[in-house]
Amino acid sequence: MACQWPPVIRRAQEVVKASEKVRALARELKEIISRLDPLIETYTAKVCPTCQDVCCSQTNAYHDFADLVLLLAAGHRPPPYEHHRRLLDPCQFMGAKGCILPRWQRPYRCTWYFCSPLVEAMEAQPPKRYRRILAQISHMQTIRRELLETLQAVLKRGLDSPLF
Repeated sequence: MACQWPPVIRRAQEVVKASEKVRALARELKEIISRLDPLIETYTAKVCPTCQDVCCSQTNAYHDFADLVLLLAAGHRPPPYEHHRRLLDPCQFMGAKGCILPRWQRPYRCTWYFCSPLVEAMEAQPPKRYRRILAQISHMQTIRRELLETLQAVLKRGLDSPLF
């Protein structure tokens, strides 16, 4: 099976180049995820090592178009993929201590997925800390949604539109 990433990456590069708003939203999303990472990491460091059913071992995550735009807007290319892997194979980015990719470079679905034990650990902490995490996650989702809407508008109008 031929790899289909290069045309998708080229298209994502065109969108990044064509839209300052897309670049700004991608930078903001990277910043939010980077600030959120240490908060989440305090819980994943406790919960994930003892997990008997590691979520990353059950599926192989790939970046979607918006993830590619985020990476490219930040000056990074997507990581090389092992294209022979099936969707339900363990994730190729899972290392001995979790994901080997920095959180902001992971597929979005990996960034916001919280299993039940992780949520329970977060809920068991002081309410103020838990509310802070929820606020950051909500803000991340808002910016991601705005990025998706902007991408859709840019692609619909065409890359030469001065409106974006």
